[in-house]
Amino acid sequence: MIVGVDSSTTMIKTARARVHDAKESRADCQLGDIYNLDFSDKTFDGCRADRIFHHLDRPEQALQELVRVTKPGGRIVLFDPDFDASVIAATDQDVTRRVIHMISDRVLAGSDARNHAARMQRVGLSNILVIPKTFLFLDYELGERLLGIEDAVHRLVQQAAIDLAAATAWLEELKQRNQRKAYLSMITGFTVAGQKPTDNRLSLPMP
Repeated sequence: MIVGVDSSTTMIKTARARVHDAKESRADCQLGDIYNLDFSDKTFDGCRADRIFHHLDRPEQALQELVRVTKPGGRIVLFDPDFDASVIAATDQDVTRRVIHMISDRVLAGSDARNHAARMQRVGLSNILVIPKTFLFLDYELGERLLGIEDAVHRLVQQAAIDLAAATAWLEELKQRNQRKAYLSMITGFTVAGQKPTDNRLSLPMP
């Protein structure tokens, strides 16, 4: 049985509709709290959290919950983007760096994916594997949709971190690059997997 959990009623409703349309009887979708999952210990053969942890203020507690509901020998897999590892091709490097930092800072833990492996070690997981994945955008609209570049620029202007003229020129350069088919941006994410020990020596920190 595959169980999907989300804290959003809207997301669960959408997921259930897709499961129904796919006529997938082995899948279920439930409202839940990643800090307090409504499942018994050692319920699942494995757990995966996809683009969740960069929104969390208590990632260690969330990971401990995933460990708790995973059977010994099961694997726990986390995937999150590392927004600070973004790249945007532009001439003004100072503005570019500020924009990338703002893209990351809009998210609660925008660069935390790089800490997943260390976090897994701390909770006692073994056989940890880290796989980087870079997503390349060669179209301005796609890069804008997935990185939110314009919103980041507008926030910087509002905060007086860059002036309006520099912001306007920087965005205009990106659009001109796009017209010349020279636009490039990308973001790197990390898939990190760890295995719950099969013996009884896993010791989780006390809350």
